[in-house]
Amino acid sequence: MAQYALEHQQRARALMVLDISLEDAIGKTVGDAIVGLEELSLHLPLISNRREAEKILENRIPDLGMRQFLLQNLKFDRGAKSFELCVNLEAIRAQYPFHIQISSHSTYGGPSLWISALRGGYLGEKHLPLIRQHFPNASMATVDAGHWLHADAPSQTLKTMVDFVRELSP
Repeated sequence: MAQYALEHQQRARALMVLDISLEDAIGKTVGDAIVGLEELSLHLPLISNRREAEKILENRIPDLGMRQFLLQNLKFDRGAKSFELCVNLEAIRAQYPFHIQISSHSTYGGPSLWISALRGGYLGEKHLPLIRQHFPNASMATVDAGHWLHADAPSQTLKTMVDFVRELSP
């Protein structure tokens, strides 16, 4: 969405970004998720319960919240009496890595809120100089959560977002 706001300023009244910096910090996490799910897919015939699947992901993905999020893609096929992944890993792999292409001169002058997850590690005060270079009206808020803040702290995340939207209203 940051890229969209930079390219289509007239269409974006405001911007909210959740725990992602303009740098490629998120790349490793997404890459680990893809590789973790690929490893899990190789072991599907041997898995007899969700805990075993989580244990396989745990080697690559230490964050419990992220593992639980990814395991939402694991379904039990009663006919085949085995687990299957309901995610198109091939399509995701084909689109990875995801890069934000930012011209050194592009800026978005509208209001933007960058919400950092306290335990996320992907967005923090150290990223503000680059953010403000491209988004001069940026503000930052922090939610006590891991990277998947919408799942870890939905009430606090929603309140932060609603407060920002209310500030936009006349």
